[in-house]
Order: sequence, then C-alpha cells, then structure tokens
Amino acid sequence: MDAPTTAPTSTEPMNIEERLDRLGKENRTLRPGLVGLLLLVLVVVAFVVLVVIAGNGDQPEPRKPTPKDDRFSIVSDIGQQPQKRTVDVRLLRKVSKEELITIAYKIKESDGRSYKRTFITYYLPGMAVGAGGWATTHFGLFDSPQVRILTFTETPSDLGR
Repeated sequence: MDAPTTAPTSTEPMNIEERLDRLGKENRTLRPGLVGLLLLVLVVVAFVVLVVIAGNGDQPEPRKPTPKDDRFSIVSDIGQQPQKRTVDVRLLRKVSKEELITIAYKIKESDGRSYKRTFITYYLPGMAVGAGGWATTHFGLFDSPQVRILTFTETPSDLGR
C-alpha cells in the first residue's frame, strides 16, 4: 500500500506551487459571519436605493407661473406625472359654467406637461380649502372637462352681476 500523503510540516521545505495551492485553499473559504455581514450590507444598500427612487415620484413637480386672470388665483398645484395633476383654485366671485370651462382650459394649458387626468377644485371667498369646493372640473380621457357645480343657481345675483 502506498503511504498516506500528509501535509508538509513546517520543517519540510515547500515548493512555490505547493505554497500557492495552500494559500488559495485558505483564502477561498469565507467565514460564515463575514458572508452574513456582506449580505446584510448588500440588502441595506438595495433598500436605500429603492426608497430614494420611489420617494422621488411623490414630490410635487415645479410649476410654470400661474396664468394671470382677475377671476381666480391658484392655491395649490400638485402634479404627479404622467398620472394626475390636482389644482385648488380660489375664485374671487361666483362664475358661470362657461367661465369655469374657460378657467379650466387656462389652468390646464399653463403647464406644458401632459397628464392622464387633471382635477381642479374651485373655492369661493371664505370657503376653507380641502373642506369641499363650490365647483369642480375634471379632465380625463377626453379633452373636454366634466364640470360640476355643487351649489349653484344661475341667476344674475348669484353670478355677482
């Protein structure tokens, strides 16, 4: 029988190939704790990257200057392109349905970007923003807006004329 091969002891000289082979074997095996730490770092970095990427979509986009009109002023304008744009508008007085449509187009065209939907809520003087508006116009799949006046009777006194 052949004699079992044993690793050279420190007293026996090793040639270069044996030394390189031994170093390679020792360095190829990572300690389990080090592998776990590397995986944890990788997961944390991936999570941070995802949060940063996802968080940027929720930020309101910068707007062009508000269109000048003596009938209204824009209170807030938040766009989440390409999905939707939400605009709160303070009217200086009640206006007719036709004037609401004109104002809606003016607001929609004030931003050069396109959105699938644009929601505009109108508030009369003294109404709290966010507590339900006086009227709404919504642009959806079509270019013409849906107009809804919540408390409106079309008489000259109601229109401020």
